[in-house]
Amino acid sequence: MTKIICELCGSNDVVKQDGFYVCQHCGTKYSIEEAKKLIGTVKIDKQEESDNLLVLARRAREQGNAENAEKYYGLLLQNDPNNWEASFFQVYFQCMKTNLMNLSSAIENLATCSASTIELLSKAKDDKTSENVATIIDYASNFAFNAAALAQKHWNEFKEVQGADREYLNP
Repeated sequence: MTKIICELCGSNDVVKQDGFYVCQHCGTKYSIEEAKKLIGTVKIDKQEESDNLLVLARRAREQGNAENAEKYYGLLLQNDPNNWEASFFQVYFQCMKTNLMNLSSAIENLATCSASTIELLSKAKDDKTSENVATIIDYASNFAFNAAALAQKHWNEFKEVQGADREYLNP
């Protein structure tokens, strides 16, 4: 993004007023020709926004709020696509909200996501890489265990309703 940067105070809050460009910080006025010379590139730093989203995502995760955790991790991922935590937990909480019909697909998505997240971690060479990999494995294993228990519960209910003596019910 290009902005006019005041040569006196360094502010980029310069607006056009009455045919001049005026710095809103120090009041310096520039003609159009002078203002063209002051055009620079401003990098937008989203670190504070990312930090806030991470706090909200972790809070939602600790509270077991899958909907908000997925949302905040997804927003964080838009700001920082290499953030391993957002990369994993956005998919994890999306999977947590799945229904029985999509359980197999959710498990596959989580497995793929786990592998790519571990790859992200290995590239980052963080001091906590092994600890973070263990976290991913714990969450993915817990999800798989709960998914299997849920599937078994629904299978047992289905067998009771349909009658256990049918051939197709005995795998």
